[in-house]
Amino acid sequence: MGLAESQALLARLLVDAALRERFVADPTGVAAAFGLDAEEASGLARASADQVAWFADSLVRKRRGAVAKCLPLTRRALGGDRFDSLFRRHAAAFIPGGVARHRDDAIAFADLLGRVEDIATTWLGDLVRLEAASLRASEPVRRWSQCRLRHRPDAVLRAALDGADPPPRPCPCLIVWFRTTRRGRLRRLVLAPPRWRPRSRG
Repeated sequence: MGLAESQALLARLLVDAALRERFVADPTGVAAAFGLDAEEASGLARASADQVAWFADSLVRKRRGAVAKCLPLTRRALGGDRFDSLFRRHAAAFIPGGVARHRDDAIAFADLLGRVEDIATTWLGDLVRLEAASLRASEPVRRWSQCRLRHRPDAVLRAALDGADPPPRPCPCLIVWFRTTRRGRLRRLVLAPPRWRPRSRG
């Protein structure tokens, strides 16, 4: 029992809102699950709830800023307020780790966005998938990856940048990222049917 266990619990309390609520209601029980005794639990419980909440909020803001840099077009298309609101929902359920935690955090957040109905069923779903797939493809050890879209990527990017909705008629396509060698340059290939053109009449 001691410092390591206390630090582990405190670290979880800062990022896990549900655990903080349980700790406020039953500090001894939650602390015991982390290997702390009643006296150590009481010491942590005396910490200012407002201070813990402030630290937790600052960590979420820092994560949100890093993820926004990974998914810039998604944030632009959703708007800051909605992006922030959905990220808080994500942050309460997912804790990233490892050296690529910002990228992994962004990919996990994109997965959540893909389950939000009014995003998944519109061109926004394509945008989220496109940015998340680009992040996956950028992993140095990955030789290839793919992503299916309902619209061509240029139409999706125009919609994100200029607010011009993609054509109402979908144009399904497959995007493949690949490296010809393990350390080769990342390349992208878009596989899509040719654009439809009306036949001339005469």
